[in-house]
Amino acid sequence: MSDRTGNLAVALFVALYVASLVLLDQLGALPVEEAGTLLLVLGFGFSFLAWLLTIGIKPLEIRIARPALEGSAAVLLVVAVGAYLVYGRTWVDAQFPDAAHGGGELGHVLGVTAAKLAVFVVIPFLTLRLMFGQGAAGFGLSRAALARLGGRDGIAALVIAAAICVFQFYAGRAAAPIREGQIVGETLWLGGALTFVWLLFDVGLTEEFFFRGMVQERLAAAFKSPLAGLILMALIFGLVHAPGMVLRGAGDVEGLGEHPGALVAAAYTIGVQSVAAFFLGIVWMRTRNLPAVIVIHAATDLLSNLPYFVKTVGLTN
Repeated sequence: MSDRTGNLAVALFVALYVASLVLLDQLGALPVEEAGTLLLVLGFGFSFLAWLLTIGIKPLEIRIARPALEGSAAVLLVVAVGAYLVYGRTWVDAQFPDAAHGGGELGHVLGVTAAKLAVFVVIPFLTLRLMFGQGAAGFGLSRAALARLGGRDGIAALVIAAAICVFQFYAGRAAAPIREGQIVGETLWLGGALTFVWLLFDVGLTEEFFFRGMVQERLAAAFKSPLAGLILMALIFGLVHAPGMVLRGAGDVEGLGEHPGALVAAAYTIGVQSVAAFFLGIVWMRTRNLPAVIVIHAATDLLSNLPYFVKTVGLTN
């Protein structure tokens, strides 16, 4: 039953992935060659590295007494997060405007991060705690998880984090200011440290708690298939990035234009973000250590966010 469910999930992903690449290639939004490189490096390369480094690691135990109900709750929370990204995020931006809208960049960053923590962490945690009695350990956050950062879990996290930083440095478009020496010295090292600390919360805790600790784990338990949980999480992880591309200009950064169509944004997120979610999902599946995947995710976004963050906090060379 589990293998069949997992295989069906794989078939669904392959079908959606191929359809997305055909659409994007026809529009010139993502050439097949570039998509193939991303799939080879992120989808297969880093996933293999994650699998290799976690051989022999015993996953932390997470008890889910009512898998079907917790899985249903996770799906409803995904819908709620989707509604926030489409409607609520606009309200948050209005309360904490950036410099282009009469506010300050640092205040905007802190306000958006606080809202993400509330929506992606606090509300899901309280929901599952009140409904099912789940504590922090039910999401992979415990003293045992932190203690294991000093052992194999931590070594795996550091090696993967270092590898993804090297890849981003040489291949990431957003890391160009660093490669070209525009950010050096104290700005680079102090700015890098501050950016990393911010990302531990802004993307690490928020997204890993929600997508790996809650969505992947609950769907895997509900379908009795870790593979199905991994695949469905990757699709959801990708698709939740689509509203930002359509509504808030994130698509312009990816070369899709400031406000691409919803179908184009969805196709792009399946072709890129979903593929990038697999190696994080594999680390989670084989360790169930939330702090470990938080560190890796923060490192994954470090170089692409560093140029923006050092400007936001007022650091100069």
